[in-house]
Parts: sequence; structure tokens; C-alpha cells
Amino acid sequence: MRKITVVCLAILTWLLFSIKGTRAASFEVTNQGNPVVITCAKGDLNCRLFSPVIFKNVSGRTIYEARVWTDNSVLEFTNNSGNYVKSLSVFSQTYEPGYGPNLGVRVIPPNTWGVGVHSEKLYIDGKVCNNAVNPPDCLYNGADEFVVNIRMTDPTPISTKLNGDANGDGRADLVDFSIWKIEYMATNGIPVTSFDYSGPKKADFNMDGKIDLSDFVIWKNNYINFVY
Repeated sequence: MRKITVVCLAILTWLLFSIKGTRAASFEVTNQGNPVVITCAKGDLNCRLFSPVIFKNVSGRTIYEARVWTDNSVLEFTNNSGNYVKSLSVFSQTYEPGYGPNLGVRVIPPNTWGVGVHSEKLYIDGKVCNNAVNPPDCLYNGADEFVVNIRMTDPTPISTKLNGDANGDGRADLVDFSIWKIEYMATNGIPVTSFDYSGPKKADFNMDGKIDLSDFVIWKNNYINFVY
């Protein structure tokens, strides 16, 4: 009778643990939002987020392992080695509540995609363990899915970019300087009214993914040539 009781208690403990594990979320995105938004110009071969997606353990329990995957050939993410991959990857770290993996995400958009927003999904799952039994019973908590919205835009001609012409009117003038100044302020933490922080940046003249003083120098040199 005692043996039957022990077995029944073990089964009940496992069932309760399983129910709790499958209902609770494992991770949430803390810095990019859900959905994550990536803006790509058509033909861009290096379309990616320039800061990692930070995941946080919100299960309230220790997560002993995480695995990440996609169900498409469009998204890639960084694995433990820092390489971009598409296949399922296992992160064999322990994540206490409030902590999780940081992943780089990039896009390889199909040639058939037109201008507009296209949605794909990234999945992450965490392994939790019931340490009240010996050996511990472990299971994956249930995958959380995160939507990645890819905003496809028309490419800006390279010649226009390199000439410091932010608005595409064929010259580098004070209007282009104003565009650079607003985008420089906005991307360096200075609030600017009515500025779309998520859209493509017009004043990234050297196309390195950021608005900085090197872009100003490109504008200045072309402005001087235009005026004189």
C-alpha cells in the first residue's frame, strides 16, 4: 500500500508540474517589443537589427536550457558561437528569473517580396525542472512565439546617398543638413517631435547603419562643392 501511495504521489506531482510548466510563458522580449520591427531596403544584403533582441525569463522559475528556431528560410539568428543560423539551436545556460539570451536577428528577404510589411516568427522555449523528485524531472515549458515584422522599402540610390543628398532632390543643401541634424539628434537620445524613429534613415550617407559625424562630413564636402 505504501509503495502504491508513493507512486501515486509522484504521478500527481508530475502532472501538477507539467500543467504549471505548459501554461506559463518562458520568455518575453524586453528591449525591442513584440512584434520586433526590422526595416529593409530592397536588395539590401545586410538587413538586420543593429542591437540584439534581449529575452527575459518571465516563468518565475529557473530555466536550465533554452532552444530557439524559426519555421521559415527568411529569418536568421545568432547561436552560441555568434554565427547566424536558421536551424534549431540549443543554449545550454541556466537563466534565473529576469535573465535570458541576447540574440542578433537578420533577414534574407525573398526576391519576390514587394514594398510593404511582411511578418515572420521566431520561437524560443525554456526547460524547467522539478527538483522535488530524484532524479529531477525536466520538460520544456512550451514555446513562446515572437513576430518579426519586416518593413520593405524602395532602395535609395547609392549615388544620392554618397553625395549627401538626403531628400533626393539632386543637390546637397541646407535642407539635407536639417534632415541630418534631426536624425542625428533622434538616434542619439535627444527627443525630436514628430520624428519616426523606426523608419529608414535618409541621412546615413555612408550606409553604415548609424547617423553620426562621418555623415555630416560627407554632407559638408558636397555642400561646399554645390555652393562654390
